[in-house]
Amino acid sequence: MKINMKIILSVVFIGLISAWLFFDFGSEEEAWKDSIVSVQLIFNEGKYNIDTDKSILRWKGSKKVINDSHEGTLKIKEGTVEINREGYISGEITIDMNSLNCTDLSGDSKANLEAHLSNDDFFSIDKFSESKIVFKSSNANNTKMEFEGDESTLTIKGIPKPISFFAEIERRNNNELFAFSKFEFDRTNYGIIYKSKNLVKNIGDKFIKDEIEIEIELVASPSKD
Repeated sequence: MKINMKIILSVVFIGLISAWLFFDFGSEEEAWKDSIVSVQLIFNEGKYNIDTDKSILRWKGSKKVINDSHEGTLKIKEGTVEINREGYISGEITIDMNSLNCTDLSGDSKANLEAHLSNDDFFSIDKFSESKIVFKSSNANNTKMEFEGDESTLTIKGIPKPISFFAEIERRNNNELFAFSKFEFDRTNYGIIYKSKNLVKNIGDKFIKDEIEIEIELVASPSKD
């Protein structure tokens, strides 16, 4: 039987592309969550203030299906964390949208992207200068804390939506808390549909992915109030 090598190569190529498409941030996030060591950690009850100088939010948005993305940071404006007697964690974080910074570009390219992300195609920062994360854990006293959507929300452009995520918690010197989390959100839930493949017709391969990746590092110290 004569084998058509062009057909075989095409099938192999399609298979590789399919596998690559399924290996996205979601699977990376799952791997990270699975890697967190779950250990009992007794927290000190009380209120903690987030140290905005030591805390940071990182973002990443991607185009199409190839490795074409931009990333940057946002500053935490203020925030508090409260730990109750049972060891459950709750609180809120206010994000300063005016601090939007693209870290993988420079010069005019950087300025142009930051201006575009700030306008009405994306985050309308002149109208909505703050975003907010409100959270409450569904487990207590552990290095691996889970925050579920019925108690936790992400507000962007004045629109609150449920969000679920895990956080890795450490207790440092002077009872300082350190938390790290990564998750993604769907920008179209907040009316941001610019070049969305699912919502914009006839866009072909010029789309921008709906999912935006987030990493947050928080440092909080016991309140003196």
